Amino acid sequence: MEEEKFTAYSRKLFSLGFGSLCLLLSLIFQSRAGFIRLAVHDHFSVAIVFILSVLNAWGLFRYVSAYSYREQSPLESVLDFLTYLLFSAGLFNVVMFPASGLGIAEMVILMIFMLGNFSMSHINTDRIKFAGMGPWSTAIFGLILWTVKLVTFYFFEDSIYSQIVSGNSIVRGIIFAFAIIGAFVLFRHVSKIGEAHVGIKTQKKKIYAKNVFIAIGKTVASAVKNFCTFVFSIFTGWVGIIVILIAGLLILGIGIFAFQSFFDAVMKPVEIILQKLMTTGEYSVNPSMAYTVCQISAMLIYIVFSFLLTASCSKSLDAKCGRLLENKVLNHDEFKSLNRVELKRIAEKKIRDERNEIKRIAIASDEDLMKDVVTEIADDIKEKD
Repeated sequence: MEEEKFTAYSRKLFSLGFGSLCLLLSLIFQSRAGFIRLAVHDHFSVAIVFILSVLNAWGLFRYVSAYSYREQSPLESVLDFLTYLLFSAGLFNVVMFPASGLGIAEMVILMIFMLGNFSMSHINTDRIKFAGMGPWSTAIFGLILWTVKLVTFYFFEDSIYSQIVSGNSIVRGIIFAFAIIGAFVLFRHVSKIGEAHVGIKTQKKKIYAKNVFIAIGKTVASAVKNFCTFVFSIFTGWVGIIVILIAGLLILGIGIFAFQSFFDAVMKPVEIILQKLMTTGEYSVNPSMAYTVCQISAMLIYIVFSFLLTASCSKSLDAKCGRLLENKVLNHDEFKSLNRVELKRIAEKKIRDERNEIKRIAIASDEDLMKDVVTEIADDIKEKD
């Protein structure tokens, strides 16, 4: 027993050391002067990474606890949590952009993701004590974010706005169109919320945007037609044509000027936001060869950690399932006349093959659910015999 406990502590300390290595590698970068530095100068980013790491570490702790077949000592639990915390911090340092516009956007996305997992991991019922995500869910999501970061660093400059948007009339036009559409959708959404909140139903005919534009078009066309008729009634021949051309050009010029003013009024605040948002923070950490190698190494360590943790949980579930079968379920009188070894083998395989992870954990942890599975297997064997 003491030997088993010593082995468990040794493994945990070994994992703790690799977690520390993962974190260290994720922080290393080479300055443009050639010095090796640690990316800890931005206290805001460090704080965000710490919060995300705590949330992910707690989710992993709950996940492993749901699979575990034995109670751990407080020291073992502390060592496990610290290990998960170090690995998580290493992951988030790798996948997240440095402090920048894209970095802030990514922080918001990750915070929503991790808070969602934190909430899920506390959905408890009488039989299910865990409903959060496994290690691979976070690892795969991290790989996606990391790929986006690498592509952005490789193909774009620090300011994506200056590289792509500034001076590009087509892109600015597309952004303008999206801004107008977004404002319209937001207005419609707010209007609906207001109507629902007030709770007043109007009996008036609904005025759709299409009908409004048609009515405006008809009004403008009628005004132009009346204007042309008036001009032709005063002037005839070339004089009338020249007057109409001058008036048309004047109206066109006023329209272009008005649209340009409206365009500038919309784009000014939008571009200020985009200039801040479309920055990668690449300048703060020089993406040199040393930086890339350390980031790849930290990511590989986290992937190996996820694989080993998942395998360990699967092994723990098999042990939990086997102990429950041997000590309680198979001791029922109705199963004593059957081949208990065969029953145990089939039951373990059936639970192991269960695709619903939550259901798999619940069955392996509950005597009544396990008995239902064994009874079903026993009935099948009796029918075949």
